[in-house]
Amino acid sequence: DVDLKVLEAGFQEETDGYRQVFVDGVFSDEYSSFSNDLPDGAYVGGLQNLPDRFRDDVIEQLGIVHEDLYGSKFFSALNKANIRDVAVIAIPEGVKLTEPLQITFYSSPSKEKEKHSSANFPRIVVLSGKDSKATVYINHMGGRNAQYQSNPVTTVKLQDGSEFNMFSQIQHSKNAVHVEAVNATILNDAKFVWRGLLNGGTL
Repeated sequence: DVDLKVLEAGFQEETDGYRQVFVDGVFSDEYSSFSNDLPDGAYVGGLQNLPDRFRDDVIEQLGIVHEDLYGSKFFSALNKANIRDVAVIAIPEGVKLTEPLQITFYSSPSKEKEKHSSANFPRIVVLSGKDSKATVYINHMGGRNAQYQSNPVTTVKLQDGSEFNMFSQIQHSKNAVHVEAVNATILNDAKFVWRGLLNGGTL
């Protein structure tokens, strides 16, 4: 179940019209609001409607299992083994988005007894074409006081001269555990900015 008050409290005002929501790792048309048109060729969404022109690149990125700062591939491998859907952000060559996007990953509580926790494995793939530009807000959140684990993995591939800004806000329940991995391949003169804000969670 989704707590609408919690979900809507995380929406950024400037992303009105460019919001997508994934519930327990799967794209939710019910809670998403994507009324504004993207420039020709750009795609933001789940696997179900992924254009064929991006499919090979997305599959390639999903096949990569990255090491963390300590040389372990455990959490990345765990994420790969449990992927249910993928949030794909694909910006073609020369396209510059003038308004930010927002993608929210909502973790619902376990439907079993309260002492049991659920686990979710959000996956994000960013493909930023040559001389493109985009900004995206990523929200990780869940129900009040719910027990759950969130293990997101983000893979970013930036072509020459592209710029991609990612702002990640972690607004979990106080009983949640969050373990995240971000890996970026940055080609010549490309720029990748990642900033995170943690608010909630036990870890």
